[in-house]
Amino acid sequence: MVSLTDTYDREQPTSRANPSLPSPTGFAFDLFAFAAVAIILALVMQTSASFQDQLVLHYGEPTLHALYTTHFVHNSMAHLRGNLTAYGVIVPLTYLLCLRADRHKEFRVGFLAVLFVLPPIISVVSLVGLDVAVEFIIGVRPHVQSSRGFSALDGAFVGLLMVASRTTSERRAGARVRSCRLSGCCSASDWRERSGACSSTRRRRWRSCCLQCRSVSVVVALGCRSDLRTSWLTVCR
Repeated sequence: MVSLTDTYDREQPTSRANPSLPSPTGFAFDLFAFAAVAIILALVMQTSASFQDQLVLHYGEPTLHALYTTHFVHNSMAHLRGNLTAYGVIVPLTYLLCLRADRHKEFRVGFLAVLFVLPPIISVVSLVGLDVAVEFIIGVRPHVQSSRGFSALDGAFVGLLMVASRTTSERRAGARVRSCRLSGCCSASDWRERSGACSSTRRRRWRSCCLQCRSVSVVVALGCRSDLRTSWLTVCR
């Protein structure tokens, strides 16, 4: 008897395998948003030192607006170039991976969250616990007077990149599993059996499976699926 899962997988392979790309207007909006961040960072660097000092979060006299604006101020051109370089590499790569995984809307939500939600949260955490954290790690209290720079947000974009990489890997693994099922080399029940506890009979059946199935199992196991990883390590012993 064919399960509902198998039937759904046979009927929906194309929609899952082919990601829907944004419209040209959507692409243009995304590129504008990417460029706008870099332009704002560069423009702030060109303002006077007194104006930049008003945007910086001073731990002795914190202001509400500085909780946000301090992330867009830099100490020097070298500081700015370093953060812009990281931003120019991380964000486009994350964007492409999200398009590959059909997660364009999720990327937009994450991008806006990093730019508009995280900055004040990071500033509050830094204001409250930075000295304590540094003292706990290196044993010296640094007595930091202020903080500035886009590096914390670059780090948040790195986290977004890691999520996008995992999502893309899982999507590719799922597409290969569905292709293997549709080709008839293994059924859904066989796949579940090979991903479960490994007896001697199951081990022999596993080794006789097609190379494609083995490749999929490795990809899925490396995709933070602890249950399949444990089964794979058990089989390889």
